[in-house]
Amino acid sequence: MSLIVAGRFDTYEQAQKTAQLLFEHGFAEEDVTIFFVNPPGQHDRPVDGTHQVADPSSKSIYKGAGIGLMIGATLGASIGAMLCTVVSLPLLVTLIAASVGAYLGSLMGAMAEARTSKQEPASAKIHESGVLVAIHVTVNNQTEATAVLRKASAKDIERAHGRWKHGHWSDFDPLKEPSLPKNL
Repeated sequence: MSLIVAGRFDTYEQAQKTAQLLFEHGFAEEDVTIFFVNPPGQHDRPVDGTHQVADPSSKSIYKGAGIGLMIGATLGASIGAMLCTVVSLPLLVTLIAASVGAYLGSLMGAMAEARTSKQEPASAKIHESGVLVAIHVTVNNQTEATAVLRKASAKDIERAHGRWKHGHWSDFDPLKEPSLPKNL
């Protein structure tokens, strides 16, 4: 594991100026990287190019939709059958009423389940959106890297342990809580 110090900026221009300052302070190009951190909610794009199809907390909605569908279809068919008997309407009305009831029931069941399903508590703070300048440091030069980030007005200066490969922080996780030590 490598020791990494990073700071967030609002623009690439600020980040590039900071990288230049780091180079002037003796940091090598392969020890400094700049990358954009997506806004919250846009972090779940796996490396293999696939996308997450649904919100993980919505798994129980299918159960509510299924229950609502059965109840709605039963009520719709009952009302349709009653209309067919009382008003002498064709049997097709019963099928249409059952279909409409099933549709409305599934919607209502899904909404009811979504409202009552337990949402996972908000986890710890995630990385804010912005341009991150990450520096591969040693115990001896982490203070200097931090000073340069402070001088450049970096936000959320953090220290992390991670994998540094080919000039990049290869295991950066935007959903992981950043370590923002006060003494850094």
